[in-house]
Amino acid sequence: MRRIMEPMGSRLWWSLVVATAVISVAATRELWDWRPVDLRRVVVTLREGVGLWAAVAVVAGVINSFPHRTNHVVVGRIPPRGQWHVVVHQVGASLWAMAAGSALPLSAVMVRAARQDVSLAQAVAVVAWMSSVVMITAVAHAVAILVAPPGNLLVTPVVVLILITGLVTLNETALANTGHSSLLASPTWGLLAPVGYWDFNTRTEALRIVLFMLTALAVSAAVVEMRSDDPPLKRAGWTAGYLMAPTALVVTATLMTPVLVVPRPGPGACQSKAGVMVCVHPSQVAATETIRQGAARIVAQLPARNTPIIVTQTHAHPTGIDIGSTLLLGRDAERDRISLEVAQAMAGLRSCPVIGSEEDADHVEAADMLSAVLLARAGMEPGRPIEGTNLATVGDAAFQRWWTQHERPIEECSLATAALQE
Repeated sequence: MRRIMEPMGSRLWWSLVVATAVISVAATRELWDWRPVDLRRVVVTLREGVGLWAAVAVVAGVINSFPHRTNHVVVGRIPPRGQWHVVVHQVGASLWAMAAGSALPLSAVMVRAARQDVSLAQAVAVVAWMSSVVMITAVAHAVAILVAPPGNLLVTPVVVLILITGLVTLNETALANTGHSSLLASPTWGLLAPVGYWDFNTRTEALRIVLFMLTALAVSAAVVEMRSDDPPLKRAGWTAGYLMAPTALVVTATLMTPVLVVPRPGPGACQSKAGVMVCVHPSQVAATETIRQGAARIVAQLPARNTPIIVTQTHAHPTGIDIGSTLLLGRDAERDRISLEVAQAMAGLRSCPVIGSEEDADHVEAADMLSAVLLARAGMEPGRPIEGTNLATVGDAAFQRWWTQHERPIEECSLATAALQE
């Protein structure tokens, strides 16, 4: 360990270990909530939270830049070392400290995620995330070394922030609607993908690994060249040459726009109980009961059916109520969201056309109010005024008779608001 930490002091090394351990626990805390976890969710959480590791890399880079100052003198038996040796060891020591700090928290969530089916693409995506941390650490050190203090205290975090978010911003602005994407080369995507029946693209993730590692090597070589005693023109030429390869790869990848995620077909896991069939992605089976409870509160208000109402994440049932592939909220909030989705679907709101006439507007208003009535009858906040109808307070038998009489127009979103006042 002592050899690895040189020329970084042990106190700094251990400080980075502790700091990284803290941010790793903070970044992965949400992976221990009620929601099921697979490796895709772990990678997405780490990818979108890479800024926490970047903050540690910035601190390490700024502190490690001190020995590169022209007025820095090493006294003692430590022999002179070349710039390459120093830079590589500083970046390596920082990465080793960050890996040591991240090891236990990340290993724990990886073990939990491994209970689900793990694909090769997901394993490669984990390595791609690690490679992005290597790249960010190398860039942070390069900027901190090249920019004279105290300017590097400001410039280093700004450059690293641009590195993390710049290509996402470019993708959402200049590249929007062009058919091209810069996300392959970006450490973050600003997306929760992939979820549901989608997975990482193995080739794309492998290309990300190559790009990130090549960039880390190129910027390290460039900073060594810039700090060398070569003539200015030669330094500029070699530096440009080192940076040309990753730059060309980024441009090529953006123009070619490789597919980021790919479909991963498979059967849904379905369970039926009390008039509700819930079909989810196999990795979400543990959430089935929570989803069913949210739907059952609404279904209990309706007339009994011979076939169950289908609530699905799979899109495999054309008549099913799609609740989305991603569970984002706490258990109670997610249950309430699902109740709202089911209430709107059962009230016919999802079948309503785009408002184009007064009659259409009346039908949409009726469906929206009926949805609120279902929520109120289930003991939930309706979310809108429901005065003008007593359907929220009549007995169960009376409400179900009314529903049966109007079932066809409800399904077709052709119910008039006057029908709610009967």
